[in-house]
Amino acid sequence: MSEPLHDSKWNVFTALDAFSLGSPMLLCRGKMMENLRLIRLMMVACLASCGRETEKKTEPPPVPNAVAPTVAVSSAKPAHVEPVRIETVPVAGDLPVFVLRGATAARRMVFLHGHCSHALGFLQSFPHAAARHGTIVAVQADKACADENYREWTDTPERLDRRIEAAFRTLGSSDSLDGLAILGYSSGAVLAEMLAHRSPKRYSNVVLIGGPQKPVEWRLRRTRSTAMVAGERDRQDLMQMGARELQLSGIPSKFFILPGAKHGQMGPQAEAVMEQVLTWLWDNEREI
Repeated sequence: MSEPLHDSKWNVFTALDAFSLGSPMLLCRGKMMENLRLIRLMMVACLASCGRETEKKTEPPPVPNAVAPTVAVSSAKPAHVEPVRIETVPVAGDLPVFVLRGATAARRMVFLHGHCSHALGFLQSFPHAAARHGTIVAVQADKACADENYREWTDTPERLDRRIEAAFRTLGSSDSLDGLAILGYSSGAVLAEMLAHRSPKRYSNVVLIGGPQKPVEWRLRRTRSTAMVAGERDRQDLMQMGARELQLSGIPSKFFILPGAKHGQMGPQAEAVMEQVLTWLWDNEREI
């Protein structure tokens, strides 16, 4: 005995055959119209079912599940990178200086901290950026503040210049020290500006950060390049105006912001910003 068919088309045609052959169920006159309506509904259902089957048959084959790409991991060890070290170097007859010896001996920098702050703390805020560009020496201010861990400046530019020279001589430099970049923060920025005016060949590239006064154009007229920097939460107009005036005078200058920094701070992105500052400073030097 053959197995029953479950195709919806077979069910409809079976009902039609029963009607045409005079099935007692369908020959009952009182139910003829009702059965006809039933047959019509079955035919509609059949057509709908056939349509869905046709759609399924015409669908493209299913796309296999996407597989996350595998990332090739190299078994090779990364190249050794020397750690950045800040040394405390004694200087005869003076306070120690903080020295970060960079990969490039050709570039030499000086950092002057602000009022009643600490030279080492500022240098620690951007050691990698400094090391990529050269050797930097952070000089301590000459006078202790009420809290003796911090210091303030009373040096004249002439005396400070001699202290900077003595620091580099201690490190082994015997040349004229021309071409130093000098970076100053707040009151250190004022001294950096004065030193650049007094000895433009020695302090040829200048970075002023959070200065308390607008940079004076005539003091920086003989510099090779300058950068003005201010904290995002500090007063910015003085450094911005200074950069504009220097640009108008033909002196390479650009203004930078330290995100999130108040006065006396370098902020959480000091490394990234100072990398931009130092790169710009060297890339935009002019011939004097």
